[in-house]
Amino acid sequence: MEISQIEARQLLELSALWPRAVCVPGTQRVGIVRGLAERLAALMPGWLDEIAAKPIRIEDDGTSRRVHFVAGFRYGYSRATREFSAAFLQNNGCWALADIEHDDGRANFDPLIPSPTWNRRIGYALLDKARKVLVDAVIAQVGAECNEDNAVAIRGTVDFIAWQAWRIAGLARQVPAHFPTKPMRALLAQALAIEPALLALARKCRISVHRHPITNRFLTFVWRHREALERIERQTPQLLSFVAEYMFTHGVPDADPTQAAKAWLRAHGVTRQASLLLDTQGVRPLRGFVESFAGDEQLAALALALRLAQTGHGVQRPSRAAYRVLSQVWRHTSADGIRQWFAKLPQQVAVQCVRRAECAQHPAAVAVARDEIRRVVAWWLRIADAPPAGAVTGSWQRWLQLVKAAQTRKRLALQAVSWHSPVNELVHHSGKARALTNGLALYDEGETMRHCIDGYRDDCINGTFLAFHVEFERDGKPRQATVGLVKREHRFFKWQVSDVCGVANARFGREWPEIAKQLEGLCNVREMVRARREAARRAAMMQGVTWMCVALPSFKDWRGKATAITSTQALVDYGKTLWCDIQHYAEECASGQAQAYRVVIENRYAWKTYGLDRYEHFVVLLRKHAAGWAVADVRTTHGMRYQHSPIEPFALKLAAACNHTDRVNDGITQAAQLRVA
Repeated sequence: MEISQIEARQLLELSALWPRAVCVPGTQRVGIVRGLAERLAALMPGWLDEIAAKPIRIEDDGTSRRVHFVAGFRYGYSRATREFSAAFLQNNGCWALADIEHDDGRANFDPLIPSPTWNRRIGYALLDKARKVLVDAVIAQVGAECNEDNAVAIRGTVDFIAWQAWRIAGLARQVPAHFPTKPMRALLAQALAIEPALLALARKCRISVHRHPITNRFLTFVWRHREALERIERQTPQLLSFVAEYMFTHGVPDADPTQAAKAWLRAHGVTRQASLLLDTQGVRPLRGFVESFAGDEQLAALALALRLAQTGHGVQRPSRAAYRVLSQVWRHTSADGIRQWFAKLPQQVAVQCVRRAECAQHPAAVAVARDEIRRVVAWWLRIADAPPAGAVTGSWQRWLQLVKAAQTRKRLALQAVSWHSPVNELVHHSGKARALTNGLALYDEGETMRHCIDGYRDDCINGTFLAFHVEFERDGKPRQATVGLVKREHRFFKWQVSDVCGVANARFGREWPEIAKQLEGLCNVREMVRARREAARRAAMMQGVTWMCVALPSFKDWRGKATAITSTQALVDYGKTLWCDIQHYAEECASGQAQAYRVVIENRYAWKTYGLDRYEHFVVLLRKHAAGWAVADVRTTHGMRYQHSPIEPFALKLAAACNHTDRVNDGITQAAQLRVA
């Protein structure tokens, strides 16, 4: 691609104004961007055909093998170090490395390119080539003027033009047709030429391959310890996957790996009898339960599955249906966390949970069993330190009765906890809302909607959070949600929608529902009305109230002068002068626990440097503590403060003078009492 010298100079000029210039429609700069993008778009189909004609490029020097795949992937391995690695092209033109030296670097080698959107990296390759072509064309015309600063500035402009060219070319739908996944995967596997026996051994070493694919890290581990793993396969083939996962997670031990892995099981609460299940049956019967947890929790999930097989008097492996029910109960909890729960509870609890899961045969019974197990385990965790008498030897029905009694007591306690809401009920054409104004309503909302709204109970009691149950329509279907409003003290409109959650934290798009916006507005209106009424009531109560200054009546030094305020009317008038609300100081001042001062400071620095007013007006509030008077608040006009204002040292000196006066007065009083005595 060739561009003229004028276009190159205009592109450099445009880069200096990026990104504001390209956002102005109808200008000449936009025309330049459009023209270059169309010329690049015309070249992109040819580049795509070049990649499709030769999608694989192999480099093999006998020591290492590297495969370049569709210009967006790099797979390879080193025979010297027995290491697999990969690299993926990103949308910014950089390569993300996946090797053992990078903690986050993981690439799947079996299966290869498992993601259904793998071909988007072909688009990244076209974008990267478009950037390079455009930058090379600019350098060829104005190479002397394209210094490092210009190279950095032009990067954003060129990236924008490349993306515009990609959209104009419209290749997003053509790429999947040019590169079907299955043939490309077979072609890549053939080019890599990984030894089939090594891949087969790696599959045997995985506890679960269905949800946990073989990555470059795991394949490197298998390659480096191939001899040891093949020996374990010959001696104890049932334990191969378990021992291999242990070695991969915790490192290769100095002693026998099989014995070290079994010792790890015993350290995690698995008895010898339960570990014998692996010797006889292997991990295959437990694989469905293990697959329900994350890939890095396979060992912990396996230990938990064996822990659930212990009955206290022997071992009985639960059925696959029971394991399926138990995995649904703790779907959002880690395997290690569940194992720690059962470590705190009696063995009979785990046994009864397994028996209850065994009884669930059809979907309705599974849902009931799942709810009962969850409630019983949660109750046992709460009373594990001091269980009721006879609870350990009780039956499952007895435990359910105790759980129901505990929930009843909790509901009665929650019902007594309530708080105020500006809006109790709202009926609008967009829906209807009901305020949750007590602990019981909040708890029932969390149980019904299956989310954690009950955790905001303390915030509701403190008056910083409001919760509402709303019903509305979305896409022609009735919906239910929980709306949370949080109080922002620094905002004029204090109540603001913080979240809208449906059943199980379901979302409703980027826009809040209309009923949530109506709730926010109505709460703010009623909050302002309530605040005005409270202010009026307080002003009426405090009207005409005066008090005696318990500290210094006045104070003066070279910075300025302070005069005590001794009436509500003076506070209101001075607050109007400063354009700030200070009349709430009256209650503390009238009780003798605080004292407000009218302060005038001469700020020559602001006057001479910035031409501001020579004299600044402040109000200083001193509050009395056990240690004496201390500065509690300092305010000025509209809350503004100058950077070099001397009010801070003046306020501290005023507090020190008040403390000194109190000490002198206490000394005079004590001397008078001594003379009288």
